[in-house]
Amino acid sequence: RFHFKNLLNEERHKNKTILYSTHMLADAEEICDQFGILHEGEMKFVGTPADCLQYFEADTLEQAYMQCISSPEKS
Repeated sequence: RFHFKNLLNEERHKNKTILYSTHMLADAEEICDQFGILHEGEMKFVGTPADCLQYFEADTLEQAYMQCISSPEKS
């Protein structure tokens, strides 16, 4: 996992677009410039990880994800 994250970061710094799907939200927060929450076939959130944390008033993306899928009015 360490080597994979390093590879993604190397490619990212070459200004390449990478579509990365993961359930490891801490990794997404560390690696991604843009982030989306897909739940039950619908995009519930798209933005930066920082925007997601702020929007859902969360400390981690895992908390934001749980808030997003349990709060239909926010998503």
